[in-house]
Amino acid sequence: MLVNRSDNSSRRVDVWAEKKKGGRGYVIYAGVYGTDIKTYAGSANTQNTLDYRLSIAQRKYLMRR
Repeated sequence: MLVNRSDNSSRRVDVWAEKKKGGRGYVIYAGVYGTDIKTYAGSANTQNTLDYRLSIAQRKYLMRR
């Protein structure tokens, strides 16, 4: 689930979430989507928590320019 994208002249940063392998919850990443360049940005157990944590990750990683 790709959430938001920031385009900078030197790099492109995305924030997205993936389901955990066990099926219980989500892992939130920030980095270059589709590559191995990513940083763990958080996790969530429910959809409501996921929406909240994604907004936090967006503010943290996408507002740095």
